[in-house]
Amino acid sequence: AWPEVEAWMLKQKSKDAQDQELLLNQIREAGRAIYRVQPIHIQPQYLKSRHKGRIGICSLCGEPYPADDGAICRGCQGEAPYVTTEANHIAAQISSPSTGSGDGD
Repeated sequence: AWPEVEAWMLKQKSKDAQDQELLLNQIREAGRAIYRVQPIHIQPQYLKSRHKGRIGICSLCGEPYPADDGAICRGCQGEAPYVTTEANHIAAQISSPSTGSGDGD
């Protein structure tokens, strides 16, 4: 439904050939159908910039990803470069000891 977004995401057009105004309008129009915003924590080893090369679509989750990462995206390989704050909150609850009633039970 948003061909300029698809061409941009999958690097099907050079930056010079992209219509930036159309791209931004399609991103705004698509809204939550194509993206969402949430706080995340990026793992330190992934903070350095790297050339992504060809973009593929993960056959498991449907997300675009650098095709050089393998047959499926890093997230589906168990190597996500980030952790959502929701996942951090759940992990903290699981790893913290439960508090008892203080009566020695």
